[in-house]
Amino acid sequence: MIQLRRHNSRDYAALPDIDLTSAGRLAGDDHACLDEVGRCLVKEHANERFGATLLHSHFPIRDDEVLVEKAHGDSQLITLRPISEVCPDLVPTSVCFEGPGDAFGLIGLEFTSSDSLAGVWPLGEQDRDVLTRLCEILLRHKKLARFGIRLLHDPLGWASALYSKRAVSLVGF
Repeated sequence: MIQLRRHNSRDYAALPDIDLTSAGRLAGDDHACLDEVGRCLVKEHANERFGATLLHSHFPIRDDEVLVEKAHGDSQLITLRPISEVCPDLVPTSVCFEGPGDAFGLIGLEFTSSDSLAGVWPLGEQDRDVLTRLCEILLRHKKLARFGIRLLHDPLGWASALYSKRAVSLVGF
């Protein structure tokens, strides 16, 4: 079974601040790792489900806070902010691996409401094999603390809009 825990203040404190470090710059060995992650996702037919994410922080997070993504359809904006209220329907959208060991563990870094997944299945046991392979790649490249995994979802419906615009322009062609 996949073990998932919510982040705590120590998890975010261990991440480099994106504004105060060179964490946002990709090095050659980062590219090699991401290439292999991409090939794995394509081979496993999971490239429309998952993507790689750069692990970083912008500000400290308290133990009683959780980072929550919220879609604002009226302004076509997605915000990510820490909240301390209890929200039972939150599901992880961005995770990192707990580290090497016998147990398969994930740390949920960012969350959203299950409604915002827009038809995408939440992370679950069905993802074990591909997540195990991705963890092995990150371990082999020594990038477990550098990259995480993002569950791809479209809470604003942009993909649908793009497809419908393409369809219109193809018909008009």
